[in-house]
Amino acid sequence: MPALSPAQVPTTLDDFLLPGTQPVTESGQPLTPFLTATECAVCHEVEQPEEVPIATRWRGSMMAHATRDPMFQAALTIANQDAAFAGDLCLRCHTPPGWLSGRSTPTDGSALIPSDFDGVNCHFCHRLVDPVFEPGISPPQDADILAALEQAGLKPIAPGNGSFVVDPADVRRGPFDDVPFNVHGDNVDIIPSPFHRSADLCGTCHDVSNPVFRRQPDGSYALDPLGQPHETLNKYDMFPVERTYSEWAQSAFANGGVDLGGIFGGNHPTGVMVTCQDCHMPDTDAFGSGFDFPPFFRRPDVPAHDFNGGSTWMLQAIRNLHPDALFDRHVQASQARARYMLQHAARLEVVQSGCDLRVRVVNQTGHKLPTGYPEGRRMWITVEFRDDALNVVFVHGAYDAVTATLTEANTKVYEAILGLDAAMAQATGLPEGPSFHFALNNKYFKDNRIPPQGFT
Repeated sequence: MPALSPAQVPTTLDDFLLPGTQPVTESGQPLTPFLTATECAVCHEVEQPEEVPIATRWRGSMMAHATRDPMFQAALTIANQDAAFAGDLCLRCHTPPGWLSGRSTPTDGSALIPSDFDGVNCHFCHRLVDPVFEPGISPPQDADILAALEQAGLKPIAPGNGSFVVDPADVRRGPFDDVPFNVHGDNVDIIPSPFHRSADLCGTCHDVSNPVFRRQPDGSYALDPLGQPHETLNKYDMFPVERTYSEWAQSAFANGGVDLGGIFGGNHPTGVMVTCQDCHMPDTDAFGSGFDFPPFFRRPDVPAHDFNGGSTWMLQAIRNLHPDALFDRHVQASQARARYMLQHAARLEVVQSGCDLRVRVVNQTGHKLPTGYPEGRRMWITVEFRDDALNVVFVHGAYDAVTATLTEANTKVYEAILGLDAAMAQATGLPEGPSFHFALNNKYFKDNRIPPQGFT
């Protein structure tokens, strides 16, 4: 049988246009250049005698290595091969400073500079603006920033898809309104931002939709007319690739919170987990910088910049590929935190009745379990049968770490499987069914992931 020659979808940059602040080369608007993470770390990376849990923790996170991530690089390559300019959709969230600075074209990332590979860095996050202006709550200057976007037809409708709004000036925002002194200099303002306490900020990149597709009346997704932006620019009218933020928004966590008995949240005053930050940036008793003398003060709620999820293997792979980007101590500390989160992400309720074993998996996270990137996440139950000497005699759900092979026939695998429907297969020359073509997938073939508590 001859090998398939898939046809590249002739998309353009316009097909991937999304709301929010645009790259400087396109908008023509002034945008103060982004600082590098190294510049911020001068004051916010202290490991001895006591850790400041900001830059050091960030350096061991996937946020810091979102561009270096070899799985991302592989997916980026395939996306660009499958659909012209598709990499623009990927780079906007995996290197926002590079994207905003006009270095996302070519969309293979070849124009990025070294600091762009620091992924989602400090200066980007701390210049984010809430796209929903609330008089008396939002910083007053945000009104003008949002008005300019609205006039251009680029004001985001909802969090997601990297539709971020960034302050064009170097105004640094954070969750606290009691910072005693601004040490950044006369030309830099620091202002309190309720947005930085909100899950909506995280939703900026943790709902991902493909704007090349448009939702049809029957619930399927078909290619939008090419060579132009999506008709509505609404993520819910596009193909849903990842929905971590939306999963949270429909859960009990977003509607009053969930008390998990202190397993997440660090030094949280109530133990009731509500936002993404509650679990992924746990409150820590510490200083926020190396300024550990009056008028600066120690506080019980410094958000540790852990950003940990369930990734234990990837950081070591990045360390092997980029030994100058992080140290072994960063990897080991982050791996330990990720293992803790994995161990507490689910609770198993096991009941034995004769020779039968009934297992109930209870999701203890604020989103589906597993969540996020569907091509790289799955979860299963492994059951070992042992003899009187505790020797393993048989395994259900056995995984071979050498060959990366899972025996699926005798266990349950929780996962989302995406792929191409018949129309998309015909358009591309690829087989109909499940695939690893991120930019072309337009159908869910399976999604039995466990929803969060209270999910509706």
